[in-house]
Amino acid sequence: MAPHYQSSTPEIFQRKISDFCTLRLAPLLQQRTFENVRAYMVGLVQFRLNPPTRAGKIDWQAIALACDMESELTTEVKRAVQPGFDAIARYLGMSKPTKPSTSTALPRRPPSKRGKSAGASNSQTPATSLRKPKATSPDRRPAPLIAIPNRSRWAP
Repeated sequence: MAPHYQSSTPEIFQRKISDFCTLRLAPLLQQRTFENVRAYMVGLVQFRLNPPTRAGKIDWQAIALACDMESELTTEVKRAVQPGFDAIARYLGMSKPTKPSTSTALPRRPPSKRGKSAGASNSQTPATSLRKPKATSPDRRPAPLIAIPNRSRWAP
């Protein structure tokens, strides 16, 4: 029988986040700020909330306000805490945003409800096309394949 791992339970993941904070953030932050950040990150897991984002990236201002650490939020602290927020996002099922690929299919429109009218027995309304019509003008003629001497192509 295969061993049953319970690494996906919220309690175990909360403990992992708490250990992460102890190892990575305790040396960088004051005790009060460290406790605020750790409680904030564990709270995200406990209440199943994704880290705040702005334009697809971590919103550091929102985190600084929530943890009361505006003055201590340096690039070193951001680098240290980023993997923790990434792990929380992965755990909750929100992956990091990626660049949209060119092969991504466009969302489909719901099928139109074509009903039969009382007067027409089998007629259906024509489907409207979303394609842009070709810009053709009836008075435009293609250029001749052979050159005619002493005549301009644009002459009447």
